[in-house]
Order: sequence, then structure tokens, then C-alpha cells
Amino acid sequence: MKRAVIIMLVAMLSLTASAWAQYSDPLLGPHNVAEKGCRACHAPHNGAVMNGGTDKSTGIVYLWGRDFKAATYTTFGGGSFTTVANPVETDPVVHTQMCLSCHDGGISDATMSSDAKLPNDGYSLENDHPVHVVYPLATTTRPYNWNITIASGRASFVDTTWVGGHPARLFVDQAGTSAYVECSTCHNPHSYNRAVLKIAGVSTVKTSSNFVRGWYDPADGKSKADYCRSCHYSKTDVYDGTIK
Repeated sequence: MKRAVIIMLVAMLSLTASAWAQYSDPLLGPHNVAEKGCRACHAPHNGAVMNGGTDKSTGIVYLWGRDFKAATYTTFGGGSFTTVANPVETDPVVHTQMCLSCHDGGISDATMSSDAKLPNDGYSLENDHPVHVVYPLATTTRPYNWNITIASGRASFVDTTWVGGHPARLFVDQAGTSAYVECSTCHNPHSYNRAVLKIAGVSTVKTSSNFVRGWYDPADGKSKADYCRSCHYSKTDVYDGTIK
């Protein structure tokens, strides 16, 4: 009996140690899968084959170490987008597809949090923030967005004085005319609880969580609201003097 209890305790301690090991890198956090560090997602050689996948050609896209697949995902509000098995870096959707190569249920059970799981088919994003959607340019007739400019394949926010900065990263299409919101618009997969952002031209380090790119402190509700407002201009007091 004592031996059984000891074996059980050893097993529990091993599981606990494994859980802590997963988070031992302060920047990668839970992305430090199986203590592989950067290799959990990237492969310096042989693409997805390095991580047990089947397609070594995935490595030509950001040295990606996971298999890509062709699929159609449904999104919030009845939209959809389609991925291909051989994406290219210049297609904005690849910055969502890389995340989904783990977070569509194929490898990771969770999406935004442990209680926000995709259905068994892995293709429904209907209860998540829309991705692979255009961030419309602001106009005088519909000024609901912050003004952005697109130049040399990059999108930039024009206003730089907003208190929360504009940490979101928008991805420009191959034509160089539209800026897209992807998973990596809001999340920086390389930094779990810190974010470097620029406010009024000054770079600063802010507390964050869940790989959010901006100031997103779990203990500060205003930080979470201001992060959303850094894209959703119409929900700020700057829009018309009253917070919507």
C-alpha cells in the first residue's frame, strides 16, 4: 500500500514538474512546449518533419516547424476564409494559419483560453474575434477607425499620441492596398507577459498577458479597455468626447 502511494506521489510530482517546465521560459510561457524553446514552432532544418510532421517545405515560411493544411474556417458574423497547404509569407492569412496549425484542435485543445475550445471539426472560429478581415481606412463619412497609411508593404497608424499606443500589427496584402487583422495582429507569440510599445514616439515596456501585444494587465481593467481602443477608435473618448 505504501509503495502504491509513493508511486502515485512520484507520478504527481513528475506531472507538476512537467507543467512548471512548460512555463520556465518567461518570454515563451506556454509556447515553450515540451521544453523545446523556439523549436516548438520553428525548425532550423527540414520544416515540419523536425517536429514529427510530414512536410519539410513548411520551413520556407518563417522556418515553420508544423504542418499546414488546406481548410475553410467560419468566423464571427458569418464570414469565412480558406487556407492552403502551401502558403506564402506575403499572404496575410499565413499569420493566422501558423497559429491554427496548433490551435485548431490538431495539437492544442485551447484557443484563446482553456475554456474556449474549438468544436471537434476544428474549423469554427465563430465565437472568437474576427480574423483575416480588412481594417478599413478611416473616411470622413465613416470615421470609426484610426487613420492608417500603407506604404512599402507596411501599415502604420497615423495618430501616435493615443494613451494606449497602437501595438496592433496589421498585415498588408500582396497588392499593397489593404491591411488585414490576423491572429498575430493582437498576439505576439514570442512574448507571454511583457509588451514593448511606442506611445508618442517613446518606446516603453508594459505588463501584458496571454501574448497580447500591448498593455493588457490582468489586474487593470482600463489597460484591457485601452488595448481594444487602440484599434477601435469609435469606442474612445477621442472619437467625440464621450466614451461610447
